[in-house]
Amino acid sequence: MITVVADMKKSEHAKNVRPNKGKASIRNPPAKVPTKNPNER
Repeated sequence: MITVVADMKKSEHAKNVRPNKGKASIRNPPAKVPTKNPNER
């Protein structure tokens, strides 16, 4: 059960992260860049 839940959460998280990153990058690149790469700030 734990593995299944973790897998589902990981899949959902990956699905949410990818589209969110793309949309955020297009809408607010400066807002996401520092959050994603603090070193590149």
